[in-house]
Amino acid sequence: MPYDQAAIAICHQFAAKAPPEAVLKEPYLPHIPARWNGILILGCAENLGGDKVACAWRDRLQRMAPESRYTRLEIPDGPEGRPWDNIRVRLALASIWPPIDMHEIAYSNAVPWSTNTAGKNGGFKDCPPTSNCAATLLAIDFWLRLFAELTQLSELRLIVTLHDVAKRVAGEFIRRGAISVPILSLYFPGPKADNIFVPKKLKRMDAVELERARAYVRPIASGLKASHEMRAIDYACYALSEARQQIGPEFHDVLQRTEMRRTHENH
Repeated sequence: MPYDQAAIAICHQFAAKAPPEAVLKEPYLPHIPARWNGILILGCAENLGGDKVACAWRDRLQRMAPESRYTRLEIPDGPEGRPWDNIRVRLALASIWPPIDMHEIAYSNAVPWSTNTAGKNGGFKDCPPTSNCAATLLAIDFWLRLFAELTQLSELRLIVTLHDVAKRVAGEFIRRGAISVPILSLYFPGPKADNIFVPKKLKRMDAVELERARAYVRPIASGLKASHEMRAIDYACYALSEARQQIGPEFHDVLQRTEMRRTHENH
């Protein structure tokens, strides 16, 4: 979705306040599709560290003009491995909201600045933000300005966070009265979630309920060509359980209300 000059102006103002250790001083705007279902996925921060994908993306960003960096999430061929593209997340959302169209989801990272530390052989290593570091605190102010001034964000219906830092930032939106929407907080879909966090959550579920959830998720996984991905299926079962607990029994209604509004507008 094209952004007006007000959005660019906010980015420009916050670039001047960027943490001195930031790899790039320019923050970036969330990707909001023209047809938006009201869901915003928030990861933690960009990985601009030392692995091959991160290095290639960092080098590409450094060649861009500053204003292009503000809108870098609009680039169609961005780096692989971003959390909103992860099959676990895609399957989880499709299981929670079967009518969902992933092309209608907005996404960004909670903290639009990244830092590195010295890595091996003179390279770089990604240094993720913590909940109370300078970049995270500045990110909260950045998002509050966006919510206050960008009309595109008025259609927000739900935030899905995929990291503790994203959960912290989104929680501040609620605490400071910037928004009043449900927040679904899920584990970042990585090795720790696969091997530790999600299995612990699933062990607490009733065995019959878990098998019922897996049976429900499997055909959805097949539609996403992920029926062989048992960890993705279990992540989706975990996410379904979390949606019920965090949003309540009416969690299905988040998208239904959006579709009802569209139907009314189209008539």
